[in-house]
Amino acid sequence: MTLYDAPVGGCFRVVAIHSTPSLKLRLSALGLTKGAQVTVLSRRRSAVVFRVRGARYAAAKGAASCVILSQTRR
Repeated sequence: MTLYDAPVGGCFRVVAIHSTPSLKLRLSALGLTKGAQVTVLSRRRSAVVFRVRGARYAAAKGAASCVILSQTRR
């Protein structure tokens, strides 16, 4: 599933990022790297708010749809 499709409140791990090199670099600067733990905080029609490495960020639907996640156990 993608970061945009992930249910609010769920804990996930980043599996891959399928995007252009520039977007991949921007997302990795936010801490979205392979293996990073992500918690989805809220989602709107065009964006998702998430926590990664202790910080809160928002990503547009297009960018969030490039981040592939797998669910982790709590």
